[in-house]
Amino acid sequence: MLHIAFSYYSKLQDAYDQTSRNNNVDVSYIETTERQVLGNRNSCIGFEPTEHSANAFFWFDNMSRKIGAIVQTRIMLAEEIVENSIYDSARAKRNTAICVVGLLLTIVLCLGSGTWYARQTYNNLQNVAIFATQLADRTSELKKEKKRAQLLLLQILPEPVCDRLQMGLGVPAEQYDRVTIYFSDIVGFTTIAAEKTPMEIIELLNALYSLFDQCIDRYSVYKVETIGDAYMVVSGLPVRYENHAAEIGCMAVDLLNQVDQFHPPHLIPGHKLALRVGINTGPCVAGVVGIKMPRYCLFGDTVNTASRMESTGQALKIHISEATKLDLDNSGVELTMRVSPRGIVAIKGKGKMSTFWLEECRLRSELRTVEVDRGPAVSWFDMEQQSYLPTNGVTTPAGSRSSSQASVQPGSVTAIKATD
Repeated sequence: MLHIAFSYYSKLQDAYDQTSRNNNVDVSYIETTERQVLGNRNSCIGFEPTEHSANAFFWFDNMSRKIGAIVQTRIMLAEEIVENSIYDSARAKRNTAICVVGLLLTIVLCLGSGTWYARQTYNNLQNVAIFATQLADRTSELKKEKKRAQLLLLQILPEPVCDRLQMGLGVPAEQYDRVTIYFSDIVGFTTIAAEKTPMEIIELLNALYSLFDQCIDRYSVYKVETIGDAYMVVSGLPVRYENHAAEIGCMAVDLLNQVDQFHPPHLIPGHKLALRVGINTGPCVAGVVGIKMPRYCLFGDTVNTASRMESTGQALKIHISEATKLDLDNSGVELTMRVSPRGIVAIKGKGKMSTFWLEECRLRSELRTVEVDRGPAVSWFDMEQQSYLPTNGVTTPAGSRSSSQASVQPGSVTAIKATD
């Protein structure tokens, strides 16, 4: 049993040996005698006191001492176990205290850092929300500004041209086989400009041409430009349109009606503006000219002839070329129109041309315009001390800077001085 105990706890062997020496236990004798007693147990029954009995007494004495050594060993072992238990308990308590303190510190740090992280996360989310709101507002403002810029660009260039420019594409000049061009100016504008202040002139032209701009929106036309009192419109470009002559004809009659009802505050009461209109049809080239403040310009003899139609026309009349009349006659839409011949007219740079007066032009399906009927109102043309001469029931001005000096009969040839 002791050997088994010694195998489990090595220090027990040392303690047992120490107590045995302290108690004068002959361990080897006890073990030898134990073997002898076990071997002779049958022969010891009824023995008389002999040497063997003395040995037996000695053996029992040693066994008592051995038992005492074992008891002392047990006591020493118990004390050592108690001491080790106390030490292990103290060390366990210390380790537990260290772990508890570490755990508390960890919890405190986690709570502190968690609160900080939560606060930072909340602040970051708030910043993201504010940034998203600002970004949405800026995006909305950017869209509005982009739309405003696009509308402003559309005031300068046609929409197809703007689309190509916004896509980063070039805008090459383009040939158009058939377009109709409109020119108009104000008769007597020089006198008006001399008698009015520059501010009044600007207000007058702005009011008049704002009215024109609203009117031409009803037609398939494109406003090219205004220079001073000149107003230029084209149909058939940049988007090709078959019935360009009909659109320009109806628009021209409509504009004359608008001028007849136009009463600017700076004019003398009872006086009206006198518009002079010229129209021509033919081929031309159109393209963007310039990088800074680009302009969509038209080039070709058709443009020059349309300008001559205007400058050789008469106040409150629409002067058209023969090419425009042919297009109106062959228009693909049903028109109600009335055209009267002016005659053969000598045009500067063109020679003799057969021209006409467009007196009425409207679509049968849409009553866009009505017959031109100006009435007896006095225009600024009269203020240049020029009179109206009756010709076939239609008043025609004489002596203007770009009108004929006399009435024109059909088939006659009249030299007309055109202003450049």
